[in-house]
Amino acid sequence: MKKVAFSVAVLAVLGSTLWVCKTSTEPSGPNDLGGDGNIALNTVGNTFLNSVSLGSSYLSIPDTMYVMSNNNGFVTYRVWADLSQVPSLRALLPTNRLDTAGNLNTTIHLKMTSEGIQDYRLASSDWTKPFTIVKYSGNVGDSYQFTKDGQIVTRSVTQKSSTDDFPYGFMYIKTMTTEESPVVGLNGVTKIKYITNHKFGLVQIVAMLTNGSELKITLFPNSY
Repeated sequence: MKKVAFSVAVLAVLGSTLWVCKTSTEPSGPNDLGGDGNIALNTVGNTFLNSVSLGSSYLSIPDTMYVMSNNNGFVTYRVWADLSQVPSLRALLPTNRLDTAGNLNTTIHLKMTSEGIQDYRLASSDWTKPFTIVKYSGNVGDSYQFTKDGQIVTRSVTQKSSTDDFPYGFMYIKTMTTEESPVVGLNGVTKIKYITNHKFGLVQIVAMLTNGSELKITLFPNSY
């Protein structure tokens, strides 16, 4: 399997995972996040294998994605992907994420802890303005909001597994799904779905496109 990175497909192990909810250190605000930031996923140098599909077609794209730094859960990733053969993907991205050759060439900032995940895309990488993707202790119906240029963006939890039902490499795992709408800063995308797991973190991103197709990026960490 070739590696592929996009904003944000994987090293799998046999066996099932347990759903763990930890609430003792989690702050109560929707965009506050507690927990341990020095988890295996955040290990500096940790690499990610990725699988990308557009509609029913798998896309083979040379790439690299790895953890550059971790400051107690505030993690910076380096992401590069050759988009020369997939101009349809390039068209989705803001120009400030591309290099002079038109390839994805950027850093991504996340807060990842034992209790959840936040990102800073809408805050232009301002660490003081997190936007929650998931709190593992949350439930269907929970929502998180962020205001960007006067527009309110909402992320809502729409699914939480009670059994290992999500295919992930050679196994099945429990997941949560958070849906984001409206989508700001990405061209031709009407909705984003974030599929997460307490052990593997962000395992899949699904972008719903204006032409009705789906772009899926599945992420597989080397260390977890």
